[in-house]
Amino acid sequence: LTALGNDPLQIWDKQAVRGSIKRLEDEDIQSEVIELSSSTVCETFISCPISSGDVLAIKLPFLILTVRNMEKYFSFEIHILDSAGVQRRFCVNNFQSCCRIKPDICTVPLRMESGWNTVQFNLMDFTKRAYGTNFIEAQRIIIYANCRLRRVFFSDKPYREDEIPTVLLSNKTAVDIMPSLNYNFKLNIALMNWGYFCTSPSKYLMINARSDNLFKVKKCEEAMMMNRRCVILADGYYETCQKTNKKHFIFLPASPEYRLKVLGEDERYNRKLMHMAGIFIENNEKDDKEGFSFVIITVDASESVSKIHSRMPAILETDEDVLKWLNPDEYPSAAAARLLKPVECTVMETNVKTHCQVPDKDGSIQMRITDFMKPPSPKKQKR
Repeated sequence: LTALGNDPLQIWDKQAVRGSIKRLEDEDIQSEVIELSSSTVCETFISCPISSGDVLAIKLPFLILTVRNMEKYFSFEIHILDSAGVQRRFCVNNFQSCCRIKPDICTVPLRMESGWNTVQFNLMDFTKRAYGTNFIEAQRIIIYANCRLRRVFFSDKPYREDEIPTVLLSNKTAVDIMPSLNYNFKLNIALMNWGYFCTSPSKYLMINARSDNLFKVKKCEEAMMMNRRCVILADGYYETCQKTNKKHFIFLPASPEYRLKVLGEDERYNRKLMHMAGIFIENNEKDDKEGFSFVIITVDASESVSKIHSRMPAILETDEDVLKWLNPDEYPSAAAARLLKPVECTVMETNVKTHCQVPDKDGSIQMRITDFMKPPSPKKQKR
């Protein structure tokens, strides 16, 4: 969560009883913040994800909040899953003086200085010390009154202010969760619009780009030649069968050594992170949106996916392929294009509702997605 952007609480459930949740400008930092205020702490809160049946499934062990001490009672909760397969809750507040541990909940006292504070909560450490088990994933976060919030994110380690990506500090874009990848060159995290307009032969919204057209469609060719290649992260995607019109979920199964056997047959925990290859452009004054827009590159479907659709996203299978795709200095456009090929996936029929919509032809629906991209080179390169 970041207080900036058009709708910072888009993926959060909100409840305010005898209280309020609003965005305002903080006089000290001269920036917009989210304020939760109430006479009773537990009746005014924000919670993510929105649906009670969903989980965040975030495996990064540090929860970091930039929060202002309002000199009133304040609390937040983080729900986690540990290596014993048990769901635990850590309740952190400023109105208790000692730590209390019960089988399903651990209350932790919080001490903050006056004004703005950065609260860093080490989920791995607290899980080990409280229950003697290992932290597996964060499933839900609830933030109660009374406080002002500037940023809430997960990370692999604590970060100094000057190490936080500028996209989290900008007043034009925002991301809800900040993942971290340990690559051997610096990557930026950016919020992009899904799809951009093309004008030939007539104006239309392109959301996908065929791999065999990357050097035939003008905007795609420009993106490739300007080294504007990106990777879209997902744990899978939904596709409708072209013959039966039934919805399917497509994902990469995790290798056996990484599966959480304690969780049994629940496929949700046996997925491998999917790296979809994409290209992006910078929107100009004629576009109705700021920042960058991306399209996902598609290839002919693999054997497993071809049973429901003829096309599929170009998925980069290994970390090495991801590095090659994002490194134009060593892998120019023509060489990088050879990485785009069909990948065998697990296809599972489902009736679940999707959480985002594909942009329509007028571009009125946008998909908010976190991308990793290398800063574009100012010079064009030869194929």
